[in-house]
Amino acid sequence: MTQQLRRTLITGSAMFGIWDRHYFESVVDYDTWSNELLDDDDIERHVTGGHFVPITNYSDGAFDFEVRIGDTGNPCELSDREREYLTESSDPYLFRAVGELNISGIEFVSATLDSNVGTLEIDAGTYTVTVHQIAWDEEPGAVDEEGNPSADALPDFLIIVNPSDGNGAPDL
Repeated sequence: MTQQLRRTLITGSAMFGIWDRHYFESVVDYDTWSNELLDDDDIERHVTGGHFVPITNYSDGAFDFEVRIGDTGNPCELSDREREYLTESSDPYLFRAVGELNISGIEFVSATLDSNVGTLEIDAGTYTVTVHQIAWDEEPGAVDEEGNPSADALPDFLIIVNPSDGNGAPDL
C-alpha cells in the first residue's frame, strides 16, 4: 500500500531534503547543526551515506511537496498527468531509513521535529529516491482567480520513494 504525504514547507537556505532523524540525533542547536550540515563536504558525506537526499531549487520560500512511498510489489511512479508537466527529474538517490522519513528545509534538520518538518513512518531499509520538479502552474485550471493554486493543483515537487533492489539494511 502506497504511503503519501503532502505539505507546504519553507526554507531560507534554498535547499530542502529527505532525511531520517536517527542520523541526526546529535543535532540539538546551531553549533551541532553546523558541524553536520553547514559545509558542502558535510552535506556530501550525508548524501553519499544515504542519510540525506538534497532537494535544491536555488530559491528561498514556500513550496508544495508530495512524497509517495511504494513497496516491493507496488512501486510508485509518475502519472501521465504528472509526466505532462514534469520539468526536471533528479538521478536516483540512495536513502537508508531507520524507520522514519522526514522532509524539510535543511535548516530544520534536527533531533527534535517541529511544524516545519513533514514526517512519515516507514519500514527500515534501503530506498531509491527520485525528485521531480513539476510546472504545476502550466496546467489549465491549476490557478484560481486570485492567483493561488487550485484545490487539485499538482505540487511543486513530487518525490518518489521505492524500496531499493540494492543490498543491505540501514547502517545503525
